[in-house]
Amino acid sequence: MGPPWELLGFALFTLLFLMYYASLWLEKLPARSRLLEITSVVGFCAVIASSLSDSATGLALDEALYVRQIFSSALSLWSRG
Repeated sequence: MGPPWELLGFALFTLLFLMYYASLWLEKLPARSRLLEITSVVGFCAVIASSLSDSATGLALDEALYVRQIFSSALSLWSRG
């Protein structure tokens, strides 16, 4: 299991995503677009934190390439949906 801050990032993303999803059905939650932006930023940070914690080496270039690979994979899955 990853570090607690990594788990916290994904838990916060899940909570924000569920709030955004509920805002699509409930007219009473304001600032729907702002909530989507915040959810996206938190999800992006959680993916970056996860890829950095899974990095096997301490080299900055390797970590940067690994982060780029993980983010590109997540982005390609998101764009297909």
